[in-house]
Amino acid sequence: MKWLFDLKPKRSIKDWKRRDKIFFVAIVLLITFNICIGSGLIHSPFYVNITSSAPMGVYMISNDQELKPNVFVMVKENHRLEQFYGSKRPPQLLLKHIAGMPGDIMTVTDSDVRINTESYPTLSYTSNGMPLQHLPNGIYTLSSDEYFVANIPIRSYDSRYFGPVKRDEIQSVVTPVWLFGEGVVEFVNQWENAKNS
Repeated sequence: MKWLFDLKPKRSIKDWKRRDKIFFVAIVLLITFNICIGSGLIHSPFYVNITSSAPMGVYMISNDQELKPNVFVMVKENHRLEQFYGSKRPPQLLLKHIAGMPGDIMTVTDSDVRINTESYPTLSYTSNGMPLQHLPNGIYTLSSDEYFVANIPIRSYDSRYFGPVKRDEIQSVVTPVWLFGEGVVEFVNQWENAKNS
């Protein structure tokens, strides 16, 4: 009698182990590539994000380098970030979106930072229990070369804590190529809004 379904596995355990090894090597190579790009050892038109502060995936440096609301940019780390990341680590690039432009009004309270009408909640501690200090309470206007950069996740370390970034701290505008993980839908919606504005 001929069975309608073949219940035998199509691949052996050895095949699965080989596939897992290839996947592991590919991930290690991507991480190494990302570190080399972030530290400036090599230059590439691509950036691989492996942090949870923005959707994980591959981004490409855009031909259009115009800074406008909701575009996504690579921001250079600076001395203000050392208190959070530590000075022992080599400088990295941070993936953020532009939430505030020169001339925008920034209102800082104990619970959030508002850029025009958009609210970005603040935290007192990181997920590791490290204290976080947001900007001093008050109303500020972004100067002609200042940009407020942020991300959707509340745990993103961004301008809520280290303040606006200067134009020369923004390395490039990027566009997503391949994304995965949490926050992809919100991220793509922001990116589409930026393209249409």
